[in-house]
Amino acid sequence: MKLALKLRKFWKDEEGANGVEYALLAGLIAIGFVVGAGALGLSLNTFLDNVSTCVTTPTVGNCSAPFGDQQPMTQVQYRKGHAQTAAAIAARLRPGVELVPSTSLSGGTDIRLVLGHDVWSVVDLLSQPSLAVRPI
Repeated sequence: MKLALKLRKFWKDEEGANGVEYALLAGLIAIGFVVGAGALGLSLNTFLDNVSTCVTTPTVGNCSAPFGDQQPMTQVQYRKGHAQTAAAIAARLRPGVELVPSTSLSGGTDIRLVLGHDVWSVVDLLSQPSLAVRPI
């Protein structure tokens, strides 16, 4: 009889249940994290593989031209009052870069470089190797 009483008391005792509940909850969160991180890792790996393929061979697979179909020539677009700076930028790029005044630049953008089909790499764009170190 004492044993039955002790078992009933043990069964109804809820002390320590919080610890078990927290442990189960932490375990479920950990499992969710591992599954989510694995899926994210696979997606990220696939994305980076595609980027690598498109950078090394842009005409293979589902790679499109890196600058879209809309822009045939590289342009330096500028807001009114910034023509001189835009001309200085264009002069340091490869020959044939167009200077285009623009009224559609948004926010605080005064000058925008729009890459076209004529540029397939940074090496092609830069006509002078010291472009990166000379101030404009």
